[in-house]
Amino acid sequence: MQNLKGNLFNVGILVAVAAVTIFILGMRAYLPFAVANTTTSNVVATANVEAVCYINLSVNSIDFGNMFPTENVPTNQNVLDIDNGGNIAANVLFQATTWNDISNTIIGFGASNTTYSNTYNTPWASAFGDGNYLTTNAELANGIVVAAPTFSDPSTNVPIYFGLAIPRAQTAGQYNQIIYVENSC
Repeated sequence: MQNLKGNLFNVGILVAVAAVTIFILGMRAYLPFAVANTTTSNVVATANVEAVCYINLSVNSIDFGNMFPTENVPTNQNVLDIDNGGNIAANVLFQATTWNDISNTIIGFGASNTTYSNTYNTPWASAFGDGNYLTTNAELANGIVVAAPTFSDPSTNVPIYFGLAIPRAQTAGQYNQIIYVENSC
């Protein structure tokens, strides 16, 4: 063995203890370096963030007012479909009941007499002709999507405007319809 320090003996005893090598030279013990017996590994963590969208409507009732048979109004009744805090764009679906006289539910007219658009004041006939009318089945709203909220814009919305046409010779009365609005993501 070579002399590790100039004035020490040239004879040493090599002792191995676990992962540390100790040189004993004369009466002194030197620990020239510590040998760490380390290895590295890793753990891969995963998480699936689910797609979610919410719905909040700005109003819960609309009033078309007094109308006469054969009269129609363009899409001027505004409902704002709001997504507060979702993380994906939402397709809007509509489903509606038929219009029923509130005092005699046997009297009524079709759900399709109600039209919709994401544009204010679309003429009733144009909205109807474009297929933007309600049905009693859940159906995608043509061209209406609520944009995905983001971290910087956590609340998004889209306006929906409704219009109505009263059929010829419709019996006088007060009618109502329930419109179901769904955000699907």
